[in-house]
Amino acid sequence: MEAWFSPQTAPWFSFLSLFALLACLSECAKRGLYRSGVMTVYWAAFGLGIAFLLGAGAAFLMHQPIYVVFSLGLTGIVMTPAMGGGIIGITHEYRRTEMRQSVAQDL
Repeated sequence: MEAWFSPQTAPWFSFLSLFALLACLSECAKRGLYRSGVMTVYWAAFGLGIAFLLGAGAAFLMHQPIYVVFSLGLTGIVMTPAMGGGIIGITHEYRRTEMRQSVAQDL
C-alpha cells in the first residue's frame, strides 16, 4: 500500500498549531460580539481535530507508515481537547457577558 503523504510532508502538520490563534477570539466573547461566527469557528476546529483522530485510526488500520499515523494522531490529540476546552470557555464567557449586559439594563 502506498503512503498517504511523504515523510517530507509530515512536519507541515505542525503549522496547525496556528489554531491557537483562535484564543484571540476570546476578546469578541468578552464584548459579546459575533457569537455565532466565533462558535462556528470553534466547532469547525473541534470537528477538524476529531477528523484527524479518525484519520489516524484509519491510517493505523490500513497499515500506513508510522509517520502518517503519528502526524495525524498527534494533531488530533492536541487540537481536539484544546478546541473542546475553548468551546466551554467561550460559551461561559458569552454567558457572563450576557449576564453583565442584563444587569446593566436593569439598573
